[in-house]
Amino acid sequence: MNERRYQIALSAPQLREGAEIIEVAAQLCGVHPSVLQRFVDLGLIEPIRYGPDQYRITHSSILRVKRIERLRRDLGVNLLGAGIILDLVDKIEELRREVEQLRCRL
Repeated sequence: MNERRYQIALSAPQLREGAEIIEVAAQLCGVHPSVLQRFVDLGLIEPIRYGPDQYRITHSSILRVKRIERLRRDLGVNLLGAGIILDLVDKIEELRREVEQLRCRL
């Protein structure tokens, strides 16, 4: 039996600080701006709001969108499932950092 293994990177590459307008962020993610709007509406990413209908997408959210799209494309995961997966991956990374800090104290 041929077994496939998939890996989700736990550590994020270093991103420069800042945020982009939705059109630029969409271009960086390789998606249409309406896709980003849907992700915002579903709570998958949290923009920085500058007004009722104006916001920017942070670079960490851009990375999250790329991960969501990879899960959708490569594994067929739906949007809400991808959000749950990434939330769990974030929690695992947080716990790994805590364990490492505790090891350093010993």
